[in-house]
Amino acid sequence: MRAITVHTTASCQKCRITKRKLDDAKIPYATIDASEKGNELLADAIRARADELNSPAEMPYVTVYDEHNVLIADWFSFRPDLINEHILEAN
Repeated sequence: MRAITVHTTASCQKCRITKRKLDDAKIPYATIDASEKGNELLADAIRARADELNSPAEMPYVTVYDEHNVLIADWFSFRPDLINEHILEAN
């Protein structure tokens, strides 16, 4: 089973839309608010990953790991195409 994490911020509309799409499909996922106090290192790591991907660090940041805990996909923003490709079609 794939492990999905949706990294969010408190007032992120695209985060809510992403989570709603997963909820509607009954796909389990974890949520981490990267803007919460104590998550500064996580927020820094997310920004660094955006730089690696040459992508704006627009939330949400979604990670998908396979059953062996290997990262198989990650992306920024609301991406229904990638949700379909890496999550919905795999379940």
